[in-house]
Amino acid sequence: MKTSPITPESIFAKKQILTLKKANDLIGRRIAITSCEHRTNEPSVRFLTISRMVSDWDLAKERRYENPGSFDNVQEYWLSYMSADQVFVQKSRIALVGEDNDIYATAYGEPSLSFFDEITFFGSDADRPIFFVELD
Repeated sequence: MKTSPITPESIFAKKQILTLKKANDLIGRRIAITSCEHRTNEPSVRFLTISRMVSDWDLAKERRYENPGSFDNVQEYWLSYMSADQVFVQKSRIALVGEDNDIYATAYGEPSLSFFDEITFFGSDADRPIFFVELD
């Protein structure tokens, strides 16, 4: 049986937008994602197995700061210069992390920062949602 290649258009046609609730249901599953703005408004397809969702703030604590001796991690660096409002935004941003530990999309957990009615993942532009299809 011949299968059709997965294209941005085939993902858009399914009309499945990746919300936090759906992403939680898909942990450990392989999906293909696309969004309207990726690669200079040329949609492309990315494949991932969802590992977890974590705030940008918590993720920054896991990331080593590149200038040894100054800060232990990126979160400590952020604390050195960010205002309380900036920290709030980082704590409200939710990263979609794949099994390869790459970040594939972001969502705002704080409704006042979001363009959507529910927590929805987006690409580089916060008003353009991530569309997905489940692969297995």
